[in-house]
Amino acid sequence: MKQSNMITSGDFSYAIEKDWAEKHHPDLNVHHCHEMVINRAGQIILVNTEPKNNIVIFEADGRIIRTFTFGMKTAHGLTISQENEQEFIYVTDAEQGHRVIKSDLSGNIIQEFIAPIGWGTYRSLEQWKPTETTVAPNGDLYVADGYGEGYITHYNAAGDILNVFGGKEVFDSPHGIAIDYRFEEPRLLVTSRGEQSFYICHLSGEIKQKVHLPDCWICRPVIKGELLYFAVIVTKDWFVYDGGILILNKKNQVISAPGMNMEKSRLDKAQFYIESDYTTFLNPHDVAVDDDGNIYVPQWLSGKTFPYKLHRIK
Repeated sequence: MKQSNMITSGDFSYAIEKDWAEKHHPDLNVHHCHEMVINRAGQIILVNTEPKNNIVIFEADGRIIRTFTFGMKTAHGLTISQENEQEFIYVTDAEQGHRVIKSDLSGNIIQEFIAPIGWGTYRSLEQWKPTETTVAPNGDLYVADGYGEGYITHYNAAGDILNVFGGKEVFDSPHGIAIDYRFEEPRLLVTSRGEQSFYICHLSGEIKQKVHLPDCWICRPVIKGELLYFAVIVTKDWFVYDGGILILNKKNQVISAPGMNMEKSRLDKAQFYIESDYTTFLNPHDVAVDDDGNIYVPQWLSGKTFPYKLHRIK
């Protein structure tokens, strides 16, 4: 395994493979690798802003199966869902297209969701800059407007708007969103990146709790098994590479921080302090976690870098 080194944080150890995909495809262009998901077959799907191939589908060893595009220059959010035996992806075009689309895994657009103009403070399409989606089992869709007016828009499966909640007075850049099924009552997790926090909400939008992670500019919440993962794009300085990953338990306690300097960082809640190791990552923007605990990490504004793979050792 080339370009590999070991990192350990808490009970989690990984071997990092930085050339996981690039070694197979050095001539493929990617740009601003924003998010990744994993389908039932174990294939890893990437969304990036390269308009020639917005979507890249990889095997677990980094080899590309296929690519396709929606021609988006600001493709951002990527969510996967299953309806009966078919899988679909939801893709957001945050800043130029102001779009949310649903597609099959061949790139055929199935549905497009209307902007919530007339709701909240929306008066024009340009105000809506959707960054993320999450899908309920009944097909309801929640869309986070992380770069615009800061609202969460709730649609039914047909695309009708049911509710709009939040806004800039509530969320400071709701960059990511996910439904959390680890508890008896499902919860909506909403990132408030500008506050270095996330909110736990009822599905109706009512806030239950705020969890603050000082100095951690977190991206979307990613739930795998009993654990909650965040990519931390920045800790101290947007002009250096100082990001990493946080892993939290069901009590929202940080139990591991891959990519952080564990000699200087403190994970206990009372004395929480994070400092990057400045070598593991560039600007991590998301994580996808497979059934073996391996983590795939796309990165934003990182020299058109391909995603990294962290192989779980223990």
